[in-house]
Amino acid sequence: MLTKDIVSTLDQNGFKLVEKVEYYDEVKDMYTLFFEQDHNCLIIDYNICKMKEPIFDYSEYTNKQNEYMFKYEQCYRFYVENDEDLEIALVTYNTLLSTDNDIDISYNSKCFERKLSHPDNTPLEEYFEQCFIEVYGNDGYKYLEKEYHFQDILGNNVSIDYVIETKDKKYAIEENGVKYHHPQLIGVDRYKQQLLKQNSLVKFNFVIFRWSTDHLRVKQKMNDDI
Repeated sequence: MLTKDIVSTLDQNGFKLVEKVEYYDEVKDMYTLFFEQDHNCLIIDYNICKMKEPIFDYSEYTNKQNEYMFKYEQCYRFYVENDEDLEIALVTYNTLLSTDNDIDISYNSKCFERKLSHPDNTPLEEYFEQCFIEVYGNDGYKYLEKEYHFQDILGNNVSIDYVIETKDKKYAIEENGVKYHHPQLIGVDRYKQQLLKQNSLVKFNFVIFRWSTDHLRVKQKMNDDI
């Protein structure tokens, strides 16, 4: 698909193109488009699971998504390779935005049990928690809920690395190692599963922040973002 075809289709559906991100100077059929509609955002990934060496900078991906998650009320993301994928993305987006299909979630059953303790941290988790304590102190640490369990919109049981709930919002924090999250390394099917989980969280009024391994290593930047 050509960029102009995607933009034209979405323009006809009331979306305004805000930004285009290309991952390689010499590869024109691999990019992400960011659209806005009212106070919401729609992100379309075109062909970004396509393998090419070297793989593109994943921290650029996560930083850009965090920027849009913070800016808009709801921000949904879809992977597209053809016209059919784009049509499905639009239908799904409108369905997720609809207030007529709200899903009731019970957090009382065992599958939704929240783990307030923080055992067996990986080095990455340990580093993140240390940064969090530096910013919010030990008193703030108790509000950082690890391995938060919920059901996605298809009823699958999944977990989030960390959740923080305030009186106004719920924040989901995912620490993303490149090997297990980079679209080019995990492939289309697993990437779509990742987006299903992410879009489910947005549907349930979470704001999602993803930090890559490289991002976490820059401590001052990490603390500023926290």
